[in-house]
Amino acid sequence: METTNNRLSPLRRMKNALKKKDLFADRDYLSPLDAPQLNLPRFETQLEMHKTNGLFDPLTPDRRVVSNPDSIPDDGVNGTSPQPQNVDSNGPEWTSAVGHANTGKSGRVIHNLQEDIARLKRDLSLYRSRAEEAHHTNETLKEQILNIGERLRNSEQSNETNLASIARKDRKIEELRLEVQNEKERRVRAEAETSKVNQLMSEEQDEFHRKTAELQESTNHYSAQYEALSKASLRERSDMQRKLKGVRDEISALREQAEKKEEEQERLDALVDHQNQEVEAETKRIKGIFDAYESYKTARDNEFQELLEKARHNQATVDAAVASMKEAEDKMKWTMSVKKNIEWSE
Repeated sequence: METTNNRLSPLRRMKNALKKKDLFADRDYLSPLDAPQLNLPRFETQLEMHKTNGLFDPLTPDRRVVSNPDSIPDDGVNGTSPQPQNVDSNGPEWTSAVGHANTGKSGRVIHNLQEDIARLKRDLSLYRSRAEEAHHTNETLKEQILNIGERLRNSEQSNETNLASIARKDRKIEELRLEVQNEKERRVRAEAETSKVNQLMSEEQDEFHRKTAELQESTNHYSAQYEALSKASLRERSDMQRKLKGVRDEISALREQAEKKEEEQERLDALVDHQNQEVEAETKRIKGIFDAYESYKTARDNEFQELLEKARHNQATVDAAVASMKEAEDKMKWTMSVKKNIEWSE
């Protein structure tokens, strides 16, 4: 019986090693070397959201403390709290209805009522600040509960994966048990072969531990690489955002320049249109002047032609008169010469 237990001890050691591997795998799955996780404080997940956390309970110590106006804490939700007003610093209060607050019983009553009103206002301000703080705390707790729920879902998925892996390993263990049973049957026939198998199993176990250590080292290495890549990606993202902001600024500047150019172009277009209108009007005026000049030139040419015709006609008349006068002169010269040459002509 002791021999059987000794022969089965490597299998038990292998099973224990497999269980330890599963535990290590679960721990590695939840190790801080994985993807970035959010570390949240521990708190109770069952919240009574319908309660006001004892703010308006008359038995709470806060209310008992606030009942004394001089015992209000100095710090509120945001580091500040309403400061009590010093009613008696400037002497007795004065009201238009009563007079000085210390002139009688009614004045003291009014003075006490005013102090109560101021104290109640301070209490109300403190309650409001604490209610806002409680509301802010509840919102923070809601966000933390949502984050924890998300982590719980991730853990459940990881647990399902681990359960599937355990089932596969259990099936493998069952197969190994069947093999061990076969080995038990063969052990009666060959103890030497059994010892050899035990030796091989020890070697396999050592190999398994060695591979497990290698896998653990590779996991640590990949986790370190992931952290380095995450930091590098964050730096690249910040650089990219800075460059993108610069590009956006340049685009905005170019857009402003384009708008200014468009406005200038519109102004120039309007000026060109106005100049074109003036040029067109001036062209029409010059064309009218040229048309008037052409009509005037035509009329002057016609008059000049008429004058030339008249001049030619007058020149012909003058030539005829000159010819007749020359003929008469010749006749007179002939007559005078005849009278000189012939005596009897006298």
